Amino acid sequence: MSLSVELTFIYEDEYFFALNKPALLHSVKNPRSKESSLADLIIDIHPTWAKSSPRAGDAGLVNRLDKMTSGILIGAKTPEAWQALHELWRRGGVSKSYLAILEGDLPEKKVVSGYIGSSGRSARKVRVFQRKPGGGVRALPAESVFEPVKPLGFCSCTLAKVTANTGRRHQIRAHAAKIGAPLLGDTLYGSKRQAPETGSALPEFFLHASGVVFDHPLGGERINIGAPLPDYWEKLTQQTSLTAGSSPKHR
Repeated sequence: MSLSVELTFIYEDEYFFALNKPALLHSVKNPRSKESSLADLIIDIHPTWAKSSPRAGDAGLVNRLDKMTSGILIGAKTPEAWQALHELWRRGGVSKSYLAILEGDLPEKKVVSGYIGSSGRSARKVRVFQRKPGGGVRALPAESVFEPVKPLGFCSCTLAKVTANTGRRHQIRAHAAKIGAPLLGDTLYGSKRQAPETGSALPEFFLHASGVVFDHPLGGERINIGAPLPDYWEKLTQQTSLTAGSSPKHR
């Protein structure tokens, strides 16, 4: 994907900004890939924001999403703002909601909690543990709540809302597999099906970071940010109002 991709701001104030990341785009530069990232786009337009985060290449971003995941990325404009929001995020003070297309049925609400870990950052997959593992496995507590929104007859799938206060690597992907309903198309975590053609370039799996809610760490006001769904989601789900949350724009 080239640097011609347009940045879509969905929130901005004097300290922070939020973008609606498209799928098929890295959040930050992947050292194993020559592809551009959203961080590259930010630095190209707002080079001073690169000074906000400890790593300049992160362009002030506080969170990350997988390449195949669309939705909300939040960044800071100053080092002080980055540190404040990073600490809030680390403490679980940011409530995050997602929309996911799950393979199979989800007849009722499911809660997955415990630990998520792997043998190292280079591991392709993470594992879910009920208790904190030993043996050199680095694992952190994580909880995801899956709630059915509607069945999707085109693939015997379920549109689900997922909420989480933690944001571990591959958390929702691994937790969805744990309940026997992997993300549609996520073969790494056991999916056996693919989405039908929609005329658009589709990601390998379907996960959208649709909403975040937190108390502004510098201003104190409640911030509620929502990210509209990509067009191909509308075609797949035949829904017109699946955005979680809304937010004032200060642009």
